[in-house]
Amino acid sequence: IEPGKSAWRVRISIHIINHDGNLWDASLLCACAALGDLRLPVVEVDRRSGGVRIVSNDDLDNNDGAINNSKHNNSKFERRKGQSLTLGPLPVPLTVAVLPSNDENNSRDILLIDPTHLEEDVSSGNSVTVVCNTNKEIIEFHKKGS
Repeated sequence: IEPGKSAWRVRISIHIINHDGNLWDASLLCACAALGDLRLPVVEVDRRSGGVRIVSNDDLDNNDGAINNSKHNNSKFERRKGQSLTLGPLPVPLTVAVLPSNDENNSRDILLIDPTHLEEDVSSGNSVTVVCNTNKEIIEFHKKGS
């Protein structure tokens, strides 16, 4: 809001309604979609104290969202327009579950991409998640299980 003085803090809470596997990947994509849709409100900054106040809808023009200065035409306040967040490259997660082979002649493990809840259970939690972005960079690597 004010460089070096005040900033927005955004918290995302994800409530799981149904878990059918690959929960982490789905949660990451949902959080990115929510942040992409977020619009920060219009604020008013007190130039003397540096205090910040969110401007109510009553102080905005109903037609186009323009700031209505009739109520607060005081020069000690500075209005800042609401804005969307500027997000970096979109993260793309990929989870691979590692299942043990049940073939005695073949000791190679079975790899399942985007495992369901049942496949996660069968893998005993052995999985690898890689998150890349659209710039082809690995931004996270996470191994679960043994």
